[in-house]
Amino acid sequence: MPRSIWRGVVSFGLVAIPIRLYLATESKSISFNMLHAECLNRVNQRLWCPLHEREVQRSEIVKGFEWSKGEYVVVGDEDLEKLPLATVHSVEILDFVERRQLPPGTLFVKQAYYLEPEETGRKPFVLLRRAMRETDTVAIAKVAVRDKEHLAALTLKEAADGAAAGTPETFILNTLYWPDEIRAVEELKIPVDDEVKIEERELKMAIALVENLVADYRPEAYRDGYREALLEVINAKIEGREAAAAPAPTAKLGDLLEALKASVEATKKRREELLAGTKEGKLVAVEGGRAEAVGSTPQEKVSEPVGAAKESVPARRRKTA
Repeated sequence: MPRSIWRGVVSFGLVAIPIRLYLATESKSISFNMLHAECLNRVNQRLWCPLHEREVQRSEIVKGFEWSKGEYVVVGDEDLEKLPLATVHSVEILDFVERRQLPPGTLFVKQAYYLEPEETGRKPFVLLRRAMRETDTVAIAKVAVRDKEHLAALTLKEAADGAAAGTPETFILNTLYWPDEIRAVEELKIPVDDEVKIEERELKMAIALVENLVADYRPEAYRDGYREALLEVINAKIEGREAAAAPAPTAKLGDLLEALKASVEATKKRREELLAGTKEGKLVAVEGGRAEAVGSTPQEKVSEPVGAAKESVPARRRKTA
């Protein structure tokens, strides 16, 4: 069972729904330790007080705000809990917006959270879910999470493909950037259509290329190619072998029309192979960090570094590629 990171209520009008928030995402990135190059031991980072000239323990640390040069006021957890702000313990719904008014690119998302009702909030939770489903709306709200008040969008999330039968929809709360935190696109040098001459045949080729790449959105078909390549390098070092060489880049600068023609032919061939694989019930691997799932889910190409192989290598022995 995941651990909730926040407990409070969703409030709209005079209705309050007791809920818990859970992180909807988790990082799969590979982290590295900082080592001393000479002996390959991990280095320590110490907290140092220059006034007392000694190391400070974590238990001795407090948070402070510098209100004047060299002058600080201490702000503790108890102060944050007592903030005169309703959103400290509440997802405060401000408006309901029709979903069609929020086209792609409208919302700049920071973090996503799942909502789970407390036992006493199950009925109003379902009531709000049905009301938003039938009106096809998104709730715009405010909530204070992790020492900051956020603008947020509360939407319905359908059960993912492959989920157990009967898995109900839940809410997903996306915290957003405030409007004044979003940079204006006018700062960029974006060409308008009339500034660039596009040949009719170039446009037709580009449309054909797009149509050849049109597919149903299946997030499970996409893989983190960088993570897989990094795991391959790590495993190669552990096993004392050479890692596979990086593939040469396929995209080239040059004649645009020729590049479009070649791309259309390549994607047309790939689509034909996919259709053939579909009939045979195969999984067809394609370029671009994507595996076209045909009757099954793509598997990780590279495994995590194995503990047994890692343990057999002396701790202070340097492995080089």
